[in-house]
Amino acid sequence: MDTNRLGTQNPVTVALYGLAGETGSIHTLYKKRLRDGDQFTGFREKVKEELGDILWYLTAIAKLEDLSLEDIAVHNLEKTTSRWLPTGEDDWVDFDEHFPPGEQLPRLFTAQFVASVEDGVSKVEVFIDGERLGAKLNDNSYEADGYRFHDILHMTCAALLGWSPVIRALMKRKRKSDKQTDKVEDGGRAIVTDEALAALVFNYAFRHTYLEEIKVLGW
Repeated sequence: MDTNRLGTQNPVTVALYGLAGETGSIHTLYKKRLRDGDQFTGFREKVKEELGDILWYLTAIAKLEDLSLEDIAVHNLEKTTSRWLPTGEDDWVDFDEHFPPGEQLPRLFTAQFVASVEDGVSKVEVFIDGERLGAKLNDNSYEADGYRFHDILHMTCAALLGWSPVIRALMKRKRKSDKQTDKVEDGGRAIVTDEALAALVFNYAFRHTYLEEIKVLGW
């Protein structure tokens, strides 16, 4: 890549200003499309051109700093992947493998949500492997919002994290063989934390159309 076009006066600074300018240009394109809608023609080609300019300046900065775009991309993929996948044994937390089988969360289970309406109120019963899990739930809200199905969030914590004091209590899997664990990790405070986490996730999803088009989430 020929970086001579950056000039001799601190080429890194020139490249940074160029990158900032092109980034502003692409923001302007999206602003115009938002404002003009279908009346703004040639949008894709204009974006393609601006992205090309941004890529040029990124490449120039990388070359000036003796960095490889390939190495940068690989490092970024590794960093991103580490957010979703365990990188080693140290990432796995053993919550109950050393406890008696009757105090372990099931490693495999089938959940069923049975919806009904009673006196005009929508409710749901939850079953795990055919066994009823707690009482019927309604939304406990002035407006129906689907929160009666929120136990799926607790089950997700159990399935993906091996952790859910709520599911452990409902399934009668509290670790009573260790009084300290039972009190600290399976007791009321832990259950309230689990419920608060479910409420937080649900409310976030509710405000964002239940993450309808979202495939993955960052930390």
